[in-house]
Amino acid sequence: MNFYSYYGFVPVLMAGVGFNINFPTNFAVGYDRITNFGANDDVTLVRGSHQFSFGGGVSRSLLNASSYAWSQGFFVFAGIFGTPLIDFLTGNVVNLHQASPNPDNVTQNHFGLYASDTWKATRRLTVSYGVRWNPFFPMAFKQGDTYNFSLSDFYNSVRSKVVPGAPPGLLYVGDAGVNGKSAMNNQWGHVEPRLGLAWDPTGSGKTAIRLGAGIAYDFIRMDIHENTSSVAPFRITVVQGFSGPGSLPLDNPYLNYPGGNPYPFNYNPQSPTFPTLPYQGFLPIDPNLKTSAQYSWNLGIQHQLTPSLFLSATYVGTEIAHIWTGVDLNPAIWLPGKPVIASPSSAAQFGQCAALQANCGGRAENFRRLLELT
Repeated sequence: MNFYSYYGFVPVLMAGVGFNINFPTNFAVGYDRITNFGANDDVTLVRGSHQFSFGGGVSRSLLNASSYAWSQGFFVFAGIFGTPLIDFLTGNVVNLHQASPNPDNVTQNHFGLYASDTWKATRRLTVSYGVRWNPFFPMAFKQGDTYNFSLSDFYNSVRSKVVPGAPPGLLYVGDAGVNGKSAMNNQWGHVEPRLGLAWDPTGSGKTAIRLGAGIAYDFIRMDIHENTSSVAPFRITVVQGFSGPGSLPLDNPYLNYPGGNPYPFNYNPQSPTFPTLPYQGFLPIDPNLKTSAQYSWNLGIQHQLTPSLFLSATYVGTEIAHIWTGVDLNPAIWLPGKPVIASPSSAAQFGQCAALQANCGGRAENFRRLLELT
């Protein structure tokens, strides 16, 4: 056995009639180190029938993480020469899948201001209202290992100036139109108004009608782009298959890989290179990707029938816009009379790419329910 190991050992896994040598991909190997620091200030003032609150905060988050899902290598023996064990003993690997570690080192800034008032308008009516400004600043990749995809640039055969060997349409940090090291644009218009009312319609203190409404924007997990930078030129993935006796020997599994063994691989942002291998997968970021917005409203009625019997009914409505999801930008093209193939690469629109899936915020969900009736 002669292959590069990021760990120095090879766990053995036997499953059914198959015989595999691998580091189990379902075993979460890696680390996450998150550091947060910031400052905030809040002030509350009571003036007559008003209780004012206002303040703000600023913070910075640092994520240093790395994933090693395929780094140890995954060797499959399928019994081409009788049994999987015979394949192993004769050194005939059927499939090899190995990838360099995938670090996820990003930073993000947060800033917000708010003001609110709780107003005792009358003895029977209380009004609560306020607004929060919560702009979104996208995560920035410390090494700049992120990218965008432009459909118009693809059709016009425009290539990256930073990574010339990349397929047309892919733009990297340093190319025109790519925002800094985040490849996403700031969203300054995150204004979150809120309103609430509590009313005693009879003045007896036994009946209350309450309603509220508000808008809130979601915070995005910093590891959302973990797989974005797991592709070339930032990382190297080797996928080799059996094509005949001796084509994928266990003592030299990189025999037919262009340039030989590429490990250990270290990305050099000053001199990025793109391997001349077809059908790479990509997960580009939409530069105008919007964070999810939640619109909520509710109406409740409570009435005390007797000292020991209370009746309550509440209606809750929620709509969530800009739910993040993946969109396949390079679907397979069905050819009449041809079979559906497992890999869309040979019949896809963008031949140099396999999976070309962009994160976008186009979905919406609605939730409306009579929440409680007691």
